[in-house]
Amino acid sequence: MNYQQLLALFKETHHELQQRAARSVDTSLVIRNWLFGWYIVEFEQGGAERAELYGKRLIDKLSRELKTLGLKGISSTSLSPTTSLINN
Repeated sequence: MNYQQLLALFKETHHELQQRAARSVDTSLVIRNWLFGWYIVEFEQGGAERAELYGKRLIDKLSRELKTLGLKGISSTSLSPTTSLINN
């Protein structure tokens, strides 16, 4: 093996494993979003606070409070579609 082959091997390994990591993250985010949707639907379908926090108000409140807990990428806009994963 010469130096150019060594460089090519590094490049190929990096590229392949970077793609696998991205696919793994994508799969994990789909699972996370499905679970978030399920949690929201379950909460809305039962519980004493349901009438008070139904729909958009619940999503807005969750988004604000999750941000204060340090969760990133959890805006109202990103949470709203998660319930459609369950309701369809």
